[in-house]
Amino acid sequence: MRTTIENLKQENLRLTQELKQQGMSFQHEQATRESVERQLAMQGEELKKARKDLSFYRENAARQGQ
Repeated sequence: MRTTIENLKQENLRLTQELKQQGMSFQHEQATRESVERQLAMQGEELKKARKDLSFYRENAARQGQ
């Protein structure tokens, strides 16, 4: 009986530690995802600006070619 209790305590400790580790991994993954989403949003804005600039330059080039 005592061995079973000790085994259960050890298993409980192992599971508690595993849960803590998985929680930290989840937090790290979530922070990484948020960082990637921010970078993606910034790159989207940069792309939008680059397309606008390109359109402007194309219009000027077309006008000069006439």
